[in-house]
Parts: sequence; structure tokens; C-alpha cells
Amino acid sequence: MKNREHLLRIIQHHKLSHAYLFHGEAGAGKLETARWFAKALQCGAQGGEPCGTCRSCLQADGGNHPDILFLRPEKPATIGVDDIRDQINNEMGIKPYSSAYKIFIIDGAERMTVQAQNALLKTLEEPPSYGILILLTENADIFLPTIRSRCVILNFDPAPEEERMRRNPEWQEMKEHCGGVLERIGSMSLEQVYDAGKEISQYKDQIDRYLDFMLQWYRDDLLRKERGEASHCSYRKISKNITAIEEARTRIRSNGNIDLALEMMLFAIKEKESSW
Repeated sequence: MKNREHLLRIIQHHKLSHAYLFHGEAGAGKLETARWFAKALQCGAQGGEPCGTCRSCLQADGGNHPDILFLRPEKPATIGVDDIRDQINNEMGIKPYSSAYKIFIIDGAERMTVQAQNALLKTLEEPPSYGILILLTENADIFLPTIRSRCVILNFDPAPEEERMRRNPEWQEMKEHCGGVLERIGSMSLEQVYDAGKEISQYKDQIDRYLDFMLQWYRDDLLRKERGEASHCSYRKISKNITAIEEARTRIRSNGNIDLALEMMLFAIKEKESSW
């Protein structure tokens, strides 16, 4: 909570910087804090804490705020120079659609190549007055010194998964539902896949969080493979499934048909592929 309190003071005293680096282990709350910070900055009430009821807050909650943008790399494992140029640098030059700020969030920013970091540096050196960049990482040391020097760095203490779930029972329910779907999807019939899509769409108000749980499920599976433990998928299939989830998120954020986006994602995940 100390980081939220710090960010709240920044908002209330109008001491904003153009770049922030949130550093901490997985599960430490970096992404949740970034979303809260972006929501608070764009809130129509302008009271510090987001009101949760204005149009801006509702858009942020629905994951379709036009001025809160998440970088979606072309390849899940790396963030390349084209990702930065196309989704950050070029977009940063376009003024906000409906808000005071245009906020860019890069989750897993340690995946940026050196070339991508150099491309981002050009924007950090001369950001527009409305531009705010939030980098989320588990390894701050991987960034160029010139990147770090231009960011306000906030360190996040690790938080036990059980405590995060205890604070939000709805997240626990979603996580359990997500795990159940992914455990069974390989043996589902076509009708069951359609039904699963409808079940997931009931979480549409928190679909970003649900998709985060799906991604974490496959990242955990990847860790199991690296440890030599039993896993559900091949490396290639895990990568394809992560891509399918990210593509579904992109379609939903582009105001696409949520039911169709979820069905396409589930059928892509269900598709079989031999292990290697």
C-alpha cells in the first residue's frame, strides 16, 4: 500500500513525472497498481482516488479506455524495436482522445531488447506534456542506465498469493474457474467449448483480470517444464496459447465482440499439438 499512498500524493500535489518503473516479483501487485494509477489520473472527479463511477473510470474498468494503452508485443517472449516504435513512439505523438493524459503501460518490460530500449529512450528524452509511461518489471537491472535515470522507480515487496486472493474473493473464484476451464479444455466437446466461452463472458467486467489468470496458468506451466516436472503442453503450444490469449485481449480492447473473441481463443487453445 505504501506505493499507492506515494502515487496518491503525487497526484494530489501535481508532481507527475513522465516515466515510472515498477519493480518487484510476480504477484507483488505491480499491474494492479499501474491500472489503479492510470485510472486515478484519468478520473473525471480529479480527487486523487478514482471515483469509480465517471465515464473514464468505467472505461478503465472495462479495459477499453482510449487513453490507457497496454503494449502487446508481436512475440510473447520479447519486446522488439518495432513494438516500441509502432505502439509507443508513434502513438505518443497523437494527443489524448478524451483525457488529460495518454498513459502507456508495458508489462514484462524486461523483455525489451537493447534496440527496443534505445527506441524508447527517444520518447523518454522528449515526451509530450500529456505522455506518461509505466514500465513493469521483475528485473530493473536489465535496463540501460539512461532508461532508469529518466524513471521514478518504485520497488514492490512480494505479496503472498494467498493474501492477494483473501483480499479479493472474486479473484479467487475467477482463478479457480480459469484453472478448471484450462484443465478440461483438451477433452471438451465443441458444445462444451462454446459453453465455456459463455461462462467466461460472465466475467466481462473484469475480463482483463481473467485473461491475466489464464496467462499466469501457462507461465506456471512453462516453469514446470523448465524444472523437469509434468506439464500440460509443449513449449511451442504454450507459446501459441499465450499468443491466443493476448490476441483475444486485443480484440476485446478494440471493442470487438467479446463472445466471439473468447470462442476463437478457446478453440485455438483446444487445438492439439505434439510435444517436443
